[in-house]
Order: sequence, then structure tokens, then C-alpha cells
Amino acid sequence: MDPSVSQPFQDIVPFQSFIKHFLFTIAITAARPSGILLVIPIFLRASLPNLVKIVIAIAFVLPIAQIMMVKLPQISTFTVAQMVAILSKELFFGVVLGLFLGMPFFSIQAVGEMMDNQRGISSLPIEEPATQQSASSTAILLSVASIASFFMFNGMRTLIEILYESYTIWPIMDFIPDYKFLNLEIIFSMMDRMMRYMLVISAPPVILLFVVDLALLLLARAAPSFNIPDLSPSLKSVVFIIFIIIYLVFLLDHINDELGTLLGIPNMLRAIQP
Repeated sequence: MDPSVSQPFQDIVPFQSFIKHFLFTIAITAARPSGILLVIPIFLRASLPNLVKIVIAIAFVLPIAQIMMVKLPQISTFTVAQMVAILSKELFFGVVLGLFLGMPFFSIQAVGEMMDNQRGISSLPIEEPATQQSASSTAILLSVASIASFFMFNGMRTLIEILYESYTIWPIMDFIPDYKFLNLEIIFSMMDRMMRYMLVISAPPVILLFVVDLALLLLARAAPSFNIPDLSPSLKSVVFIIFIIIYLVFLLDHINDELGTLLGIPNMLRAIQP
């Protein structure tokens, strides 16, 4: 073949190699945020299609694509089994990280579940259209309020910072993270905080509803003609609605404090970097 004819095709080869490496880098890097988006409540409640979540995950990693291209080898150096293993590891770690980041939202929703359990309507759950799961009305209310607060206080920036720091702690090409990252004390402290938050925040309405139950028992002893089983749910619901309107002023501050734990995670991740 005439060299003058083949020269333009030879010039395209480096460009094709760059495009192939770029697409490979995006596919590998986007697996971790895809796992986060699958389980974190702020995207579950939005009921986004999986294709939209993948597009969002790609948007998350585009700013660091050039950095990751330098760190990742060419696609030709991987076998199919190695690529599947890396993608599976990244997706699994993303799911674990998403569950870890979702703990504040789970604790806030648990507060609503405890409140509704005490006022006796937990046996009549509502099926959420977004998640197709059963939840009580107060749990849905507090969950939506927590997600709104998350976006209001620039929580997406914190989420992206955590994602970027995770690539430093557990690089894509490492199948085993640094031993410092395996410190379970941090995870157990988050779970302990979630349980304490759930008990402390739900205590005032639960105690109030318990007092209402006690008053109804005394009323049943004093006036046996009253139909207490039919009166109890209505009375407790009225008392709860009046109380929750006042309590929401303080509850929103506590929700913001609980979500504020996410703001400290980037600094915590930097402290345990290898």
C-alpha cells in the first residue's frame, strides 16, 4: 500500500487508543458511585431509572477521569475475568459505602417508625410509590424532611468528596484495602450513634403517648362504659398531631445535626489514608 495513503489511518490509531482507554476508565471508575446510588436513600426515594443513575455516576467521575486514566493500565492488559473481578469489587464497595452513608437517613426514618408504633398505627403501613416498601406515615415525613435538609445544606458536595477520598483509601487496582480502613470501631460507633439518636429523639413523643395510654387505662377503671379500644387510636392521633407540630421545630435541628455527621466523614477518611 502506498505510504501516503496509509498515513492518515496511522494518525487515527493513537486517537482510537485514547478513546478506548478513556471509555474503559469511565466504566471502571463509575462502578463505585453506581453502587452508592443503588442503596442510598436520597436516590432511592427519587425513584430514578437505573439508566439515569448510571448517567449520574458517570457525571460524578468525569472530573477525575484524567487522573484515573494515568493510574489505570490499558484495557489490553486485562483479561475478561480480571475486568469482571474489578467491576464486582468496585460495585460491592460502592454498595457498602452507600449503606454506611445512609445510616443517618435510616436512623431518622426509624424515629418515625417508633413514634407510629407507640400511637398504634404501625399495623397500617403505607406503601411508598418510590421504593415500593411499607413504611409508616411519620417515617415517610421525616425521611422526606431529612432528604430535603441534605440537599439544602449542600450534601451532594460532601457525598462527592467522600467518593473521591475513597479512591485514595482503596484504589481501583487494589483488591484488598489498607488495614487502617478495616477498623471496625468507626462502623460500630456510627451504628451506636444511630441507635442512641433513635431512642433519644423518639423518647418525648413516645413518653407522651405512653402517658395518654395510662390516662385511658385510669379512665377505663373509672368509667367502664367508655369504649376505650375505639377511643384510644383517635385520641392518641390528635395528641400526637398537636405535639409533633411543636416538636418539629426542635426535630428539624436534630435532623440537621444527624446529617452533619456526613460532613465530618471526608476529614475522617483523610485521617485513615495509607
